[in-house]
Amino acid sequence: MPPIPAYDLAFRFERALQPDALRIVTTCARAVNEAMDDAHLAGLYPGTDPAVLLLARHMGRIAAGDDPEARHPQDAVLRASCMERIRQLRSADVLVPLVRRGVGHDPHLVRVYKDAARSRLRALAHELGFYGETYDLRSLAAGSAPPPRFELATDRFRLQLDPDRMMPGREVTYMRAEQRQGGWTGSLTRVEIGVLGDIAKFARTLRRELHLAAPAPTTAL
Repeated sequence: MPPIPAYDLAFRFERALQPDALRIVTTCARAVNEAMDDAHLAGLYPGTDPAVLLLARHMGRIAAGDDPEARHPQDAVLRASCMERIRQLRSADVLVPLVRRGVGHDPHLVRVYKDAARSRLRALAHELGFYGETYDLRSLAAGSAPPPRFELATDRFRLQLDPDRMMPGREVTYMRAEQRQGGWTGSLTRVEIGVLGDIAKFARTLRRELHLAAPAPTTAL
């Protein structure tokens, strides 16, 4: 059996950069422990992880009675490392290899899948010109299995991502639609998860096959 690849999350780095909500030692300690767990599950040593180190510093300052919203020049290097790690994670293609491998019931992989699925589908909506209230992105319970399906719904088309590996090669389903809610109507197209590896190319495919014209541009959210 091939080794299980490690998948990382941006959440702990984002939390370390904005720890303002962590105002008591108890919540700080919980955040540090969660960050250590995530680093370990990603195959990284927690003792050198910039998010873990920043959160640990924050906990020490809270214990000393410091202002939780204060910024400290000596944190600049760690903060820069966190920002770079977030950039790397957001640009990495995590969703496609993870779904191909199978998410299963591992809580960490489920969290990675959810984060990556939302990010990819939101990027697809924006590539097609949908912003703000012009689209809905929702998770749909998938029976008793932890990994949910996700649906990107607009007034012009609907698309679902289903990580179920019972039918590999049919993880993404899309169709034209005139409403965001209710049952699916019309002809469905099912394709392999790999289409989400190239958002720009897939957006061109959707425009062509579903005869989509982007809505009037609005402020991006």
